[in-house]
Amino acid sequence: MKEIMYDHNSVLIVSALFVCMLLAMEIGFRSGRRKQACATEAITQANAVLAAMLGLLALLLAFTFSAALQRYENRSQTVVAEANAIGTTYLRAQLLPKGMPDEVQALLRQYLGVRVRRAWRVTS
Repeated sequence: MKEIMYDHNSVLIVSALFVCMLLAMEIGFRSGRRKQACATEAITQANAVLAAMLGLLALLLAFTFSAALQRYENRSQTVVAEANAIGTTYLRAQLLPKGMPDEVQALLRQYLGVRVRRAWRVTS
């Protein structure tokens, strides 16, 4: 089963939901105004709907920040794991036969330089 929302940009989804909420609020306000003669009560209901809409927006923001924090933590753990693997490989290269440790360590230094340059390009 294909998910509909995963194929679209998140900004598009949020703006569509926001427009739908505003439209629903306007429809509710107009229908309430028609049914009741007292306009202050309808405005009070509109304020309640607005407060509920802002509460939903706050909930949406909380879930978004939670997901972003989880991705950041996963990325940090991956970087630490890669650094540990490179360090372990560098130390274990000393156990290789004569002539090979220097070559392997030079290749690791070269890889590390490329990796650091790539990381700076991605974050900049």
